[in-house]
Amino acid sequence: MVYMKNRAALLFIALLSYISLSLYNVTALAQTIRLTAMKPVFYTQNGKKFITSNDKEGWLPQIAGRQFTDGINTYLNSEITYLLNGKYSRFEVWVGVEHKLEDDKTISSADQKEDAAERSKPKRRVVFKIFADGNQVFDSGMMDWETPAKKVQVDVSHVKELELIVRDAGIAGGSNRSKDIKGVNWAEPVLTIAKIAASQMTSTETAYQVKGNNATLSLNKNGEIMGLIMDKNRVALRGSTRLAQCRQLKPAEVKKLPDGGIQFTRLVEDKSGNRCTITDRFRPTVNSIRWETDIYSSGKPWSTAIITSLSYPVTAGTRFWTSWSHPDLEGQGGWNNTDLKTEWSDPLQTRKFTNSSRWFGGNPIMSVPTSGDIFSIPISTIIDSKTATGLSFIQSPEDSLLYMKLITTADGTVEYQRRYHRLGAEKHVRFAIDLVPHVDDWHSGLAWMVNRYPQYFEPVNAKALDVGLWGLFQLGG
Repeated sequence: MVYMKNRAALLFIALLSYISLSLYNVTALAQTIRLTAMKPVFYTQNGKKFITSNDKEGWLPQIAGRQFTDGINTYLNSEITYLLNGKYSRFEVWVGVEHKLEDDKTISSADQKEDAAERSKPKRRVVFKIFADGNQVFDSGMMDWETPAKKVQVDVSHVKELELIVRDAGIAGGSNRSKDIKGVNWAEPVLTIAKIAASQMTSTETAYQVKGNNATLSLNKNGEIMGLIMDKNRVALRGSTRLAQCRQLKPAEVKKLPDGGIQFTRLVEDKSGNRCTITDRFRPTVNSIRWETDIYSSGKPWSTAIITSLSYPVTAGTRFWTSWSHPDLEGQGGWNNTDLKTEWSDPLQTRKFTNSSRWFGGNPIMSVPTSGDIFSIPISTIIDSKTATGLSFIQSPEDSLLYMKLITTADGTVEYQRRYHRLGAEKHVRFAIDLVPHVDDWHSGLAWMVNRYPQYFEPVNAKALDVGLWGLFQLGG
């Protein structure tokens, strides 16, 4: 009898263990997502459309003869951008080159003979790169179609933007032959969902206020924006300065400034042990709140993306505008924005917030600035028709802007991401932004910028205004 009871108890425990293990496995599976299930915000690859295993029925990626179950197929000199919005902790993928004749059953015997002869010749090489919030986190080195697939694992904790880039590394001897490459593959790309929310906000309580003539800015004890009052309307605005892949080491030091402003200084460190201080100063002006950022590092030279971020609560009446080359990235022929001739949208109209990533001045991968992922004036304007107010987020054109991206999300985030500035060696890197409240019209924000920085808008020679639009045309052959 005792034996039967013990056996029943053991069976019950085993059943509970099986159920718990099954639930754990389901949870573990639910913690990952295939990148091919996500839509990129931008891609380009010499005018061609990339494909995924979801798009092309029957296609599966191959790398050096090895077949995979899922993936993305691109070509030489390609760039694919995804917005992760800080929701994931790790990115895993296999990278490599697919041979042109590897799975093509329709090729002629002559091509097969030619391919056999070509195998002994130098092969075209490519390089795979991964960027997380502007920082390079992976470089494959040169690979050709005989190089085995390489497994990649990178940390993407708190990362907003993920870029997958392939560069043509050429062929030894200077040949331009590319017949041996069918495509380059990102095989079985998987994201692991972060267990903890991506927000790094240290406190949600207002500790300080900066009062201007037309706005009052609320800040927490760490120098992060907690709210804004403009025209008697309270907005749950959030904002901060951060350095990509850096963590704060101690609480901010706070100093009140004579002009009514407040200064916050934080010490941060990256994964390699490089340290710097971030000093944010918020000052009232006649018609804005001035936000100045100073990055100082005394160690060896290093670099990371410097990001200034705002988050505005989106409603049905919230709109966005910037000086974009095209307001609708998705509307341009399968997300390939290399040609603006066939898909035109009015750039002077506001749009709903969308997931987007735009380069200031021009995309570095392009030889000429003709793509749709460009903005030409460093201004971002939020319009709220419900309160009949507007807020412009204006980066000073007087600052040194080497490579800068404007990132927006559908839930109201606006970020300026500045890349490749050298830190260290006891140097300061400085940026200035103005938060400008105005009426619900983007022209007001741009007018403020023209008045504040006339040297960037008004010609030195006043007679240039007499030429007007005729200066845009060239007559003759």
